[in-house]
Amino acid sequence: MFWTKRPKRTARRKASRFTPGKAMRFTPGVEQLETRAVPASLSLSAGVMTINGTSNSDYIVVRQLNGRVSVDGNATSYAATAVNALVVNSGAGNDTVNLQNLTTAWTKQITVRSASGTDSVRLTNGTLRTLSGANASLTIPAVVPTPRSGASSGGSSTTTDWFDANVHDAALKALLKTDYNTDHVLDRNDMLAVFQEVEHDGTVNTNEFTDLKAVANNTSLFGSSTYIVDLTRDVVLGNAANAHYQGTTLGNLTAGSTGAKLNNLVHKWFLGADHPNASYPGITVTYTTAAGTLFGAGGPKYTDVHQGAVGDCYFVATLGETALRTPTTIQSMFTVNGDGTYGVRFYQNGVSHYVTVDSQLPTYSGGWFLYANMGSYAGNASNVLWVALAEKAYAQLNESGWIRPAAWGGGQNSYNGIEGGMFTDVTAQIANRAGSNYNVSSTIDTSLNNAVTSGKLVGFASTSNPTNSQIVGDHQYVVIGYNSSTKTVTLFNPWGINNGSQYPGLVSLTLSQLAGNFDYWSVA
Repeated sequence: MFWTKRPKRTARRKASRFTPGKAMRFTPGVEQLETRAVPASLSLSAGVMTINGTSNSDYIVVRQLNGRVSVDGNATSYAATAVNALVVNSGAGNDTVNLQNLTTAWTKQITVRSASGTDSVRLTNGTLRTLSGANASLTIPAVVPTPRSGASSGGSSTTTDWFDANVHDAALKALLKTDYNTDHVLDRNDMLAVFQEVEHDGTVNTNEFTDLKAVANNTSLFGSSTYIVDLTRDVVLGNAANAHYQGTTLGNLTAGSTGAKLNNLVHKWFLGADHPNASYPGITVTYTTAAGTLFGAGGPKYTDVHQGAVGDCYFVATLGETALRTPTTIQSMFTVNGDGTYGVRFYQNGVSHYVTVDSQLPTYSGGWFLYANMGSYAGNASNVLWVALAEKAYAQLNESGWIRPAAWGGGQNSYNGIEGGMFTDVTAQIANRAGSNYNVSSTIDTSLNNAVTSGKLVGFASTSNPTNSQIVGDHQYVVIGYNSSTKTVTLFNPWGINNGSQYPGLVSLTLSQLAGNFDYWSVA
């Protein structure tokens, strides 16, 4: 599909700063080895049993048998009565930790820590959890029944716990205790059920609001899911983005809020229903459910980037460069909810923040993508959607006010609100990498080679009037490769490899040609 008249894909300068765009490329992963039990080391000190994996991709199986706790492949075991807590340090690599062979009556705290990679953790009840990224952890709190104050020691007694002490609404307390005691974590479905319980009578009363705030402030209830913590706090504790929902005034939750208001907040944060404003002169824009897969068969690749009808080259190009250098960063950026929605993570000063998007994307003329994935049809099952979903998420989260200055469109839930920006701002927001900008000259050989060979994210911002007819002016390019022998750099144009224009998706330039066509380059 080609435009009869292609919408302009311009990027704006802000003061002396160029609005960069970016591309991404896939680095193949290591082939998965067959499953094997790893003889992890284990020790017991002060009642804490510690299991340490290796730096490889391990398979750690923990067992409780005949009153003793052990790890497959290791002859050491300890009496279960001597173990007061269990810590599994899985180490680096993509590990599997299986706790299902502990008895389901296990009541002692379990902590699983991952140094890097993506780990699968099978809990005692068979539930599967995932740990992604550096220094991720999952804690399953101890379950210790305690007699309620005043209960007779000689008879049966109910148990008291955090919910008894902090949740006042009886129906909400019962629901929370049931959901939490199933797997010792409040997940997305649990919180959706909690919100439904609160809103069903049409009002958020004072007790219910106090209880919701107590839950939102106790992050340990959510295990390792910073995604659900963040969304719950946005709904309950407030966010600048709550001022509007689907173009109408909304506001933060308070005691006395209507059930309808809570429902709208849940749909905004948990279900991705607050779509960014999407418009283009002379074109009717509609949101259409997009077919396809998140990453495709090969995982995220820089060639998945095809910038559309908004000047956010700085953003989509950065996505591409990140996928080229560290595809796991892109993979861990997304949480697949299984209902056609996705959680998308960004960073603010190193702290993760999430937004949820659904699978509906802006289209024109009966289903052609208007923005990222331009040139593809929404109903095509071969679509790879991650770039378009990340772009949509960025536009939605922009309403929170911290993505960019208000003078640049910050605080708007719209695609136009993210037009124009900086490569180095986005490297910090999607990859948690601070960056620096440098003037382009023909003497950057050593610096450029060091940046590329060390896996840095590297981009080049073109001048307003390039001398090379293959270079788009005021546009962000990213580095695909550098040949230090010939001193030639290969750049990617985020319009895409086959973009139907005079400007190729890939272009190779010498250092002197770079200096004549680009203002500055960025490294993160």
